[in-house]
Amino acid sequence: MFDTKEQLEEYIEKIFNNLELFEWDVLHVSTNTDRAEVIEILAKKFVHESLKNDINFLYITDIENIKYNKIKQAMFKEIVGEWVFFCDDVLSYSKDDALNAVKKEGRVNFINKIVSSYFQKFHSIIFTEMFDSFLELFNNMPITKNKQIFIDKILQSSLNRDAKSITIRKFSQLYGRVRIAQDLKNKEITKLNLRIKELMSKLHSTQDINYDEDNELLYDIEDLQEDLEDLEEKGLYEFDELIAKLRENMLESMRIASLGV
Repeated sequence: MFDTKEQLEEYIEKIFNNLELFEWDVLHVSTNTDRAEVIEILAKKFVHESLKNDINFLYITDIENIKYNKIKQAMFKEIVGEWVFFCDDVLSYSKDDALNAVKKEGRVNFINKIVSSYFQKFHSIIFTEMFDSFLELFNNMPITKNKQIFIDKILQSSLNRDAKSITIRKFSQLYGRVRIAQDLKNKEITKLNLRIKELMSKLHSTQDINYDEDNELLYDIEDLQEDLEDLEEKGLYEFDELIAKLRENMLESMRIASLGV
């Protein structure tokens, strides 16, 4: 890619002084849609894997144990990891050289600015994944007495700052709403699955080949399968107004709690 070491060093200096270039070459993003998609992937990774003991309600035992600062730290590591991969894959730069390049004056701060910008714009994506893990407490059977007490503590804590605006303050109140929302979601999923099955059956039962009709059926099936994927990704808050209000409340509480970390 570069004829001389000097050209390589000039490029590295340039990329750490040009946000758009760094995002395009290293992170492969250029729009907020791209950035949001990256954060969605990282949110699932952080909540369900690398930071599950710090931000996933299925694993933490006290809200005081939630470590918001680790989210930014993990984002920093991910960006550095992408830089190292880029250096190895494109620049033929060793891992040690890539890491040493990051350590030079101003470059850590450059990456931290990216992290802060992404977190400020897209924190709700991560916090929504955390909120979903809170609702998963109701699906993680059995629901023990200790789990009920833990849920009550969360609903009556600083994570539910504006609790007066909603009527959900106890496990028993939220449990019923979650069950209803899950049933509504399951019914919608069942309807789509049945419709897909009907169209598949119609497609395979046709005796005479009619390319136009078959193609139309295939397009309809493909559209329904996409709708099904979207539906399965929907959070329960999209099926219940009070859960939606609780989500909004908790996300704002998380945002406030994360300030300054």
